[in-house]
Amino acid sequence: MLDVGLLFKLGGVGLVVVVIEQILVGAKKQDMATIINFAAILMIVGIVAGLMSTLFNNIRGLFQL
Repeated sequence: MLDVGLLFKLGGVGLVVVVIEQILVGAKKQDMATIINFAAILMIVGIVAGLMSTLFNNIRGLFQL
């Protein structure tokens, strides 16, 4: 199920990425900031993929397929 902890986890990842990105941009390291952004996107996609897997397994169990 979707709970508040998951929302806090995704929000926390976003906040950490924004802070790290601002520090790196301030240090003239735009290439590293871009890599951090891509890593965060992949992390969030992984979390969502896990949720989608759980959803599909629940639906499969519901219909006994």
